[in-house]
Formats: sequence, structure tokens, C-alpha cells
Amino acid sequence: MKNLCRRCGAELPENASFCPHCETPLGEKRPVRPPHPWRWKAVICAGILLVGLGIFLTWRWVGSRPETYDPGAAELVYEDGGTTYHLLLSFYSVDGIPEPQKEKRATVSPSSDGGRSACPSQLYVYDEATGENCRERFREKVAALSVETIPVGNSQTMEHTGAVQDDPRMPYSLASTEVLYEAEDGSDEVRWTLTMENGDVIVLRHYLSIRRISTLSYQAEDVPMETAEELQALLDRIDATVDDSIEVTIYLPTVTYDQPISMQHPCCLLGSLEGDTVFTQPVTIGDGEGAVVSFQNLIFAGSGAGTGLATGQGLILYHCLFENWEVGIASLDGSWVTTKDCGFRKNDVGLRINTLRYNFSDSAYTGNRFEENGTGIVIEQLGGDWVLDFSGCVFAGNGTDIDNRAGYQLDLSHAAFE
Repeated sequence: MKNLCRRCGAELPENASFCPHCETPLGEKRPVRPPHPWRWKAVICAGILLVGLGIFLTWRWVGSRPETYDPGAAELVYEDGGTTYHLLLSFYSVDGIPEPQKEKRATVSPSSDGGRSACPSQLYVYDEATGENCRERFREKVAALSVETIPVGNSQTMEHTGAVQDDPRMPYSLASTEVLYEAEDGSDEVRWTLTMENGDVIVLRHYLSIRRISTLSYQAEDVPMETAEELQALLDRIDATVDDSIEVTIYLPTVTYDQPISMQHPCCLLGSLEGDTVFTQPVTIGDGEGAVVSFQNLIFAGSGAGTGLATGQGLILYHCLFENWEVGIASLDGSWVTTKDCGFRKNDVGLRINTLRYNFSDSAYTGNRFEENGTGIVIEQLGGDWVLDFSGCVFAGNGTDIDNRAGYQLDLSHAAFE
């Protein structure tokens, strides 16, 4: 059967798609759908959203992942939860306000052999914007807290008491530790590590360096010191010829010194064990940079006027008696005076403390007896944030036992008041 064009009737070649005579298309007509550009737009927008979401999630992950903060120093500014915190380490503070210390240098003498001294390493935290101590708020953000001592060079590792929180002697610190050292040269890094609840790690460090010093001793059998004039001449000669870095110990005879005595070079005075070593006139100790001296077994017997002992240097007294002075001991600015097993009797004021700066502190005023004084202790002002411990002390027959006009922190729980 012939294939004919449906329009002009002409015979068509086999499999023709159009008529060669009238050019009429011979294929079946199909509807043509217009393109839908919105589908491509949707695909493009979805791709853009996915890329943006990926960038956002990456930014959030990078911004929130735990970080390690190690400035290699004793202080750091750290931000968390919209608050900027100022963390710092110190070996020393005044009225709860510490000074950041990269290093503390201490001296020990051969006489310290067999014993250990302690230096408190303290960690503080403040709100950087307000300056407020915020240890309680910051403590909630801390998951773990540790401290370690790391020897520098050939030094020995110093022991420590661990990270202690809420030490009543340092009530403003976040934590503290006592670094223990002996009479050996050396330096240790004291490193604090805080692991935060958010995973961050904070590392702070400072250094404690110890230097062994030389000593000199003077015996009554070898050097004249039977009179106040001879003792004063010896002290003047020591001040003129002995380097301040050398510790001096003077073993006093059984004698009564009836003239005022002044000391500039730090000297430890040890009274006789065979009888009484007595001072009936005032003794004055001048300012001493970094000096700490000790007096033992001495009697300061006054006549109702003056100050028995006035000092501008760090001083520890053991088994000394102050009787019948206007002021038994006056701790002047630049000094910290600690008394242990001492007696204060019939003075207007037994112990007067009036100092804001010092380079030595010992808060244990243990075993003292204050009796029949107008006022046993007057605390006019005292730097630092220690708690003064009066364990074993007895207050008897005083007009006023303690005049704490500075409002300093005292522990009287183990003192007796009669």
C-alpha cells in the first residue's frame, strides 16, 4: 500500500518525516511543555543554605572548643560567659590585694639545717571590669585545680602542701599552698593548673628562689659585751664592717644593760641560759631590707615610761619578758613582729602593731601571757589578709585585752581569758 501525503495526496518515500512536495510534517504532534526555572533556583538556594550552615557550624565549633591558656607568667586575663576575669599568683598580699610576683627570693642560713621554712603561693581571681574579688563565682567554673613544684636546673624539688581552698589564713585567695624549702640554694617553678568546666585549661607559674647565706657568731668569752657601751660598740662595728647579707648571732652574757641600745645591722640576740640578760633602757632596731632577726631569753624591765623594744625589721621573739613599759613592743612600719611564749606584764600597752608593709610574716602568736596591762594588744593597722592565731595565749587582769581597731582577723578560739 502506497504511503500518500494527507494534504496533497502525493506519494511519499518510505519513512518520510515530511512531504517533499508540500513540506507538510508527517510525524505525530506532541505538546511541548515550557521550562520551569524555579527548580534550578531552589537547588541553588538550597546549596547556598547548606554552605552557610556548614560555615556557621564550623565557626561555632572552632569558637567553642576547649583551649589552653599558658602565658608563661604569674597572671592572665581570661574571658568566660561574658565576664573577663583577672587571675594572678602572689607570694604576698596587703589587705587581701596581692601583687603579682614572677619570682620571690628568700634566704636561709646554715642554722636552719634540719628544719624547713614555708612560703605561701596564693592564687587570686578578680572581675577585670569592677576589680571585685570573685573567687566564689569563679570557683563554680573550675572542674579541677592542681599545683606542682618543678626544679630549675640542678635544684631539688621543693615539697608543698597541695592546693588548699578556704585556708582561713588567706581568706581572699581562690586557693593556696605552702611551699616548703630547706637551707639549700635553688629555684623551683610553682605551677598552677586549672581545668575549667568548659574544657579550657589555664596554666600560671611563678618561682621561688632560695639562697644560702653566711653567718657570723660572737661569744661573750671572745668579744667584750659586759656593758651597754661595749655591746653598742660591737653593734656599731658590725654595722660598719659586716655585709648585710650575712646573718649575725650574738650570745649575750648574764648582765643588765642600763643604757639605750640601737641596732642597724640585723643581729639575733640570745640571752644567757645560766642567768638573766636584762635591758632596762629602750632597744631600737632600724629598718632592714629583707632582714628577719630573732631574740631569745631576754628580759626588758622598764620604769613605767618609754618603749621597751621598737623595730622596723622583721622580728621573732621567743621566751622574752616585757614588764613595766609605756609600750612593751612597738612594731613599726616595715616590720612584722611575732611573739611566742613571751610575757607582757604591767605595761600600758603590751604589744602595739602599726605596720602596712613588711617582708616577713608569721601569724602564730602562740603561748604568750598578757597580764595586768592597761591594754594587752593594740592593732592600729596591719597589712595583709592573715588570721592571727593566739592559741595557748592567756589574758588576765588587763584593762582591755585586745584593742583591734584595725578590725583584723583573729583566732581566739584556743586562747584563755581570765
